[in-house]
Formats: sequence, structure tokens, C-alpha cells
Amino acid sequence: MSAVNGDKARFGRLRKQKIARRTSVRDLRSRLVQAQQAKPAQKSATVRPAVTNSTVVATRKKPK
Repeated sequence: MSAVNGDKARFGRLRKQKIARRTSVRDLRSRLVQAQQAKPAQKSATVRPAVTNSTVVATRKKPK
């Protein structure tokens, strides 16, 4: 690093990367919102309750 420029070479590059990342994320989010608004709302499938270990044990038949 030169005494005149300091850390511009490194930090300028990182700054530009951060800015590019932010703009691409904003772009992606706006496209997602537009795609969700353009689609009609779909009905979600009915969700079955999760089978827990206690319900499995309670429904098992006891061996004779």
C-alpha cells in the first residue's frame, strides 16, 4: 500500500462489492414481489398434523 493512496485499493474494492450486492438483492426482491403480485393466490394444500413420538406410542398395540 502506498502512503498516498492508503487502503483505497482494498477498501474501494470491498465497497464496490457491497454496493453491487445490495443492488442485486434489491433487484431480486423487487422481482419476487412483482411475480407474487402477478400470480393469483393459490390455495395451499391441507397440512396434516405432525406425528409425534407420544402419539405413535399411544396408538401401538401392546404385545400379548
